[in-house]
This record gives sequence, C-alpha cells and structure tokens, in this order.
Amino acid sequence: MPSQKLIVSAREAADWIGASERLVRDLADRGIAVREARGRYDIKATIANYVTHLRQVSAGRGGEESVLDLTKERARESKERADNMAIKNAKLRGELLAADEVLFGWSHIQTNTRLGVLAIVPRLSQEFGLTPDQEAVLDAEVRRALTGLADDPLRPLGADGDEGDERSSPAAETSTLPVD
Repeated sequence: MPSQKLIVSAREAADWIGASERLVRDLADRGIAVREARGRYDIKATIANYVTHLRQVSAGRGGEESVLDLTKERARESKERADNMAIKNAKLRGELLAADEVLFGWSHIQTNTRLGVLAIVPRLSQEFGLTPDQEAVLDAEVRRALTGLADDPLRPLGADGDEGDERSSPAAETSTLPVD
C-alpha cells in the first residue's frame, strides 16, 4: 500500500525537523525539502531527504561542502554589497573622486607648473641682461631638470651620479621626502 503524502506548512515542517522556516526554504531550494506548493511541503519526503542529507554530512560525503560554499558565497556577496555602499557613501561625502577627474586635475597642474618654470628663463634673461649663450645654458638646465622630474619624479634633483653632483643643492641630497 503506497504511503500517503502529508502536506504541511513551512512552519510545521520547521517544527518537525527542528529548524527555522528559512532553513526549510533553503532546503527546498537545494532539493532536500519537498515543496508541493507555495509554503506547503510533503513532510514525509522532506524528513527522509533531510535525514539522508544529515547522514551524508556526518559521513563527510560532501554534503557539508555545499553548505559551506553557499555560506562563503553569501558572506562574499554581503561584503561586496557593504563595500559598494561604503564607496557610494564616501562619494556622497565628497571623500572620493573619479579617476578621470583626478587625472585631469593633475595633468592641468603639471602643465601649468611646466609652463611656469619654463617662463623663468626669459624673465631672468630680461632682468639680468643675459647673453643668448647664457640664456641657452640656463634654458637647457631647466629643461634637463624638468625631463629628470618627468622620468623619475621621486628621485632628488642632482642625484643622477654624473656631473650633477657639484650642482646639487643641499635639499637635493635628502633621500626622503616629507609626506603630509
């Protein structure tokens, strides 16, 4: 004689297996609890499947791995959501800038700095009456310094090991830069 199905609510199924309604829904999603209709479960089949599942977990046959994988995935997803919310909040507080905005700003600063430094030579030439040869030497040194900064912005000026040693300033001999 075939056994009849006993259909119960999620709360009743949870009571039967000693778990929460949420676990019953999770078990149904994993094919362990047998869902007959929305919020309705075949408790006999569910108990049989749940006992089999618990035996596999206790015997170490991989049942627990799927639970652990699901737990890890949920934790990762939760962390991602929290990180995204933190980024959005930081943007709203004005603590974060878009990378393209920062790049544009620094490019603008670098261009203006370069133009300002290159403008020093003609001003000095006019103020001190430099000869064209003196102006060319000064211009070459300024351009050499700018090129050195562009090539390695963290290297102190005059620290290239060649003829720059006798022209280096005391500040150039400092190997660390203050960071504020």
